[in-house]
Amino acid sequence: MKRVLEKRVLWIVFITLLMACNSDFEDKSGKVLTSLQVTLGSFEGNTDTRTQESGYQTTFIGNEQIGIFSLKASNNIVLDNNVPYKYNASTNSWQPVNTGNQIYVYGSGVTYYAYYPYNSNMDDKKSIAEITTAFTLPEDQSTYDNYSSADLMTATGTLSSSTLSLPFTHAMSLIEIEIDETSNSSASYDPAPIFYGIKPWKMSDGIYRYLVEPGIDAEIGFDYGPVDNRYAFQKSLAAADITAGKYIRIKAPFDNRYLELNTGNYVGVLGPVSKVVINGTEYSTSLISGSNNQYLLDGLRKSPETFTSFSIYITDNLAKADSKEQLLLAVTTSNITINATNKSLTIPLSTGGMEGAGTSAADPYLVTTPPQLRGVDVEGTDNNSAETEYYEQKADLDLSAYDNWKPVKSGALYDGKGYKVNNLVSTQGGIFSSNGGTIQNVHLTSGTINVNNKTVGGVVNESTLSGHKILNCSNAATITVTNGGDIGGVVGNGSHSIIEYCKNSGNITVDTYGGGIVGLTWGNQVSTNEIDKMDTEIRYCYNTGTITKSNARKNDGDCGGIISRLVRTKVLEYCYNAGQLIDNGGNNRIGSIMGELDNSYSKNNYGTSVTNNKLHYSINAGITTDDNFFNNPSSWPSYSAETSNGWGSSHWKSYNQGEYPKLLWEP
Repeated sequence: MKRVLEKRVLWIVFITLLMACNSDFEDKSGKVLTSLQVTLGSFEGNTDTRTQESGYQTTFIGNEQIGIFSLKASNNIVLDNNVPYKYNASTNSWQPVNTGNQIYVYGSGVTYYAYYPYNSNMDDKKSIAEITTAFTLPEDQSTYDNYSSADLMTATGTLSSSTLSLPFTHAMSLIEIEIDETSNSSASYDPAPIFYGIKPWKMSDGIYRYLVEPGIDAEIGFDYGPVDNRYAFQKSLAAADITAGKYIRIKAPFDNRYLELNTGNYVGVLGPVSKVVINGTEYSTSLISGSNNQYLLDGLRKSPETFTSFSIYITDNLAKADSKEQLLLAVTTSNITINATNKSLTIPLSTGGMEGAGTSAADPYLVTTPPQLRGVDVEGTDNNSAETEYYEQKADLDLSAYDNWKPVKSGALYDGKGYKVNNLVSTQGGIFSSNGGTIQNVHLTSGTINVNNKTVGGVVNESTLSGHKILNCSNAATITVTNGGDIGGVVGNGSHSIIEYCKNSGNITVDTYGGGIVGLTWGNQVSTNEIDKMDTEIRYCYNTGTITKSNARKNDGDCGGIISRLVRTKVLEYCYNAGQLIDNGGNNRIGSIMGELDNSYSKNNYGTSVTNNKLHYSINAGITTDDNFFNNPSSWPSYSAETSNGWGSSHWKSYNQGEYPKLLWEP
């Protein structure tokens, strides 16, 4: 009996000590709050806010609920756990949602804290920081209820007698957007902006509001405006500018970002811009009303920090129906200028849609795509004697998008840099219409030219001014001409020009005058004893293409493996013809090297045999020396490293006796 009493005394002592150490075991009866005083803080303007906007006071309209906690600080134990209280607007008072679950009044060492809006998932939160961390910000804040649910507010309470005061402050940051609906378009507006990211609530005054987490970078982006000219707005906010309880107001005027593509108007010649691709993202474009070179980029809401790529496409007005959209150029990104004031991107292009100044060989216009090759034609003047523009080709060009290529003027210099031009199809001639100075390193590697009653060359139709040059060029396109003028594989009319290091492998069919390299050369009017005053020179060229003289106009016109007619030409030398010549009518004027030699030098040239066994079909006071057939390989000149040798290393690749040599520029 004694032991039982001793044990009972020990349990009473243990329970008494336990209750003394833990206030959870205190008697709560009659100690509930009698009054709850709630005050709401306002959003204060951020540093870039107008001074007259002093702040925004938040008010409750009824039935809002808050959650309240009490915490024993000494042992970090929650005494009252997420107790909901509801606001009664008619009595301006707060009452517990469940009278059986209320906040109690404790002694010292107890902290009271609260939050809005109430969420049953906030149980067991032991600090305001835990509440803020657990809060999930809704992305759709487009209704008042959704917006209100995003407005997290927190308070640390002050207890006086049985009244608890809770001064709430905003835990989120407020973004306000005012959209200016002015426009440079007469089209109707779509009344609903399309926001990217968080969707805001539109207030009765037209201002858009939404809440974001403080201390985190934020992006504001939306489309707005007329249906044909949408306004794309983008603004970045740094984390340091986004502060709890602060608001930032942004005025978004209708200042669509545009792309200024050129310094002149190439659109009328080449076609309008259809799209751009920036850093791999595609944007359609729309021309700004009243402008010929400013385009809105649909969907571009912010200029990239850096440009890794920028490509411009046009609707090419010469291209076939199924190939209208063509790449104009891939922009050199260092040439892009960003104007932060007017939200523009400027790319300086010529009227031909090209980069570069075009003023010298050191700073030429850059030709990188087929539309830009077309653009060569819009620069300069129609008078090729006044051409001053310089061009440099930067890539192979495939002309298969065009079913009838229009030849272009070449400028003072067109340097193809050894790149190819492929798949030319035309009824108007070769790549260039006229030579304004020098055409060099241009290679037409495939194509079909069918022309009626024109002077035609695969590379250039006409080069007819003294001192003009065609150097290191070639043609492999097939050329067929009826009722033609002067037809050449490389040059149609090469009068007064210097033609060197050129090659033709394309087949040529004519009914009048045709030559593998040149159709006609015509020099100055001087006598044969004043040959040094003549200004036309042809050297180091060869032909392997088949030249066919049709019988449609029998005995009308001359044909030759190198040239049709050599008239008052200073010299034709160190050239050879290895191509076949076909006389479809018989008795046409065909020579292995040329049809007609008239008051000109022709020397050190070689040709294949033809039916009539003539190197030059007709000689009119011609001066010839050392022109030969390839009948005996041993008669072919030997390759030599001697620079003065016209068949040597300064002009031709190394070859064995009896082999056809290749030019130094050939692969």
